[in-house]
Amino acid sequence: MGFKDVFENDYPGAEVITQSCFEPAFGSIQKARKSLTENLSEGDRLIIKDIFILGSSANFSFGDMNFFDVTIQDKVDIARSRVIIQRAVRKALDNMKASRK
Repeated sequence: MGFKDVFENDYPGAEVITQSCFEPAFGSIQKARKSLTENLSEGDRLIIKDIFILGSSANFSFGDMNFFDVTIQDKVDIARSRVIIQRAVRKALDNMKASRK
């Protein structure tokens, strides 16, 4: 499945996106399908349904690049919710960094 096919059709799932989009662009991805939803605040849960870390790639001089799958609640306006989504991803990154120490 090509990049165009992935984004012009219904969501094919994390595995297809990783194989079709992330790995061709960023190299091999260390898969780590792990839910981070339990770390969301009640306010975040009004916007975000699920957040998963899909994996990471260490193919960069600046360190690892992490890949997330964020599913928002029905009828949420993404443009108006960007800050909350960004905050939730940053919180997830902080929790991951803390757990690695």
